[in-house]
Amino acid sequence: MKGKVKKIICIVLCTAILACCMSVGASAYSYRTVYPFVFVHGLFGWGSDDGANDYFSYWGMTNFNLFNYLERQGYECITAGVGTISSAWDRACELYAQLVGGTVDYGAAHSAAHNHDRYGVTYDEPLIEQWDSEHKINLVGHSFGGATTRLFVQLLAEGSEEERAATPEDELSPLFKGGLEDRVYSVTALAAPHNGTSFFEASGIAGDFMVALFCSLAVFSGSTKLSELFDPTLGQFGVTYELNLDACAKLDVDIDAIRQLLDSTDTAFYDLTIDGAAELNEMIEAQPNIYYYSYAGSRTHLDENTGNYVPDEDMWPLLKPFAEMIGRYTGVTEGGYVIDEEWLESDGLVNRISALAPFDEPSVTYRSGHKTQPGIWYVMPVQNMDHLAFAGGLFNVGWFQISRFYSDFMFLVTRSGR
Repeated sequence: MKGKVKKIICIVLCTAILACCMSVGASAYSYRTVYPFVFVHGLFGWGSDDGANDYFSYWGMTNFNLFNYLERQGYECITAGVGTISSAWDRACELYAQLVGGTVDYGAAHSAAHNHDRYGVTYDEPLIEQWDSEHKINLVGHSFGGATTRLFVQLLAEGSEEERAATPEDELSPLFKGGLEDRVYSVTALAAPHNGTSFFEASGIAGDFMVALFCSLAVFSGSTKLSELFDPTLGQFGVTYELNLDACAKLDVDIDAIRQLLDSTDTAFYDLTIDGAAELNEMIEAQPNIYYYSYAGSRTHLDENTGNYVPDEDMWPLLKPFAEMIGRYTGVTEGGYVIDEEWLESDGLVNRISALAPFDEPSVTYRSGHKTQPGIWYVMPVQNMDHLAFAGGLFNVGWFQISRFYSDFMFLVTRSGR
């Protein structure tokens, strides 16, 4: 008899505990505002539709498939694939076309100003089935994806006066009309060069060589069968792959495309400079009803003997030379901006000071437990991570650190305003 009583008591207690756990879990989930997260990659990155993603995920890199992990936590994750070396403007236009479906419209005025085609890739299916003021999205941009998402939101909100003036109403993309900012709930920037990077000044001729190399690789990939694996999305510059095209003629087209990209200011390489970022920032302002979060990283430290910043031992090895160049460079940009000692600390590619928040937009240091407000950049604690670690890392960072980082910031975003 006593055994039966104990068994009954045990069942009752277990049932009560289970009910409490379910209640706590339900209440914890109920005060989260759960909208899909749209991830936008950085320079030379790729999306889930690119063939490269079948072998190596940009989001998670050598650690794991980050989205599989996050979706098990209850988050809906969507990854966009935009131009690998394209400007923030061109990438924003591509992002819009992917989200709603249809053909990329780079704008009549913009395309004419930069001497490339107005229309680009056609996306048969939208990335999101329903996207409106009741079904918002959270935007997450890594590296140059941060500039892309910021400009994207600006165009959603204000559109483009130049495009409205240059385009008949019935031909104008909704992106350039404005009034669509209520479709976005939050913007999170990860190691984003909001104010540019001093890499180009610090690296000198070596930096120029790398830009030329990246442009050449992008054109080669986009104009050969490699585009099935890694498409740089440069069709607006005439970079496409056609199997039956004469090889010699195609070589001429490729060289012309490389020259055009190197001479153009309509590329990521220009927007990433301090002067280029300043021009971009003149177009952008934080929207009053959207939440903004920014994470900077640092894997460098002050060398007391030289006064320079040098890379930490556990920085990814191929980033160390860049960190050393950035860590000792001071000077003046062509536009007259003074790069002083505050620009020496970096994550290997992006200066810490630049990744904190856009200089000309309102920002505050985030304090745990404080209610967040829209229209203000919340500068999160600087992470002990190099530039690539924010996307998952290459062998030099553990999966637990990355998974914990993403779980924490995504949970924070879902609780914005609380």
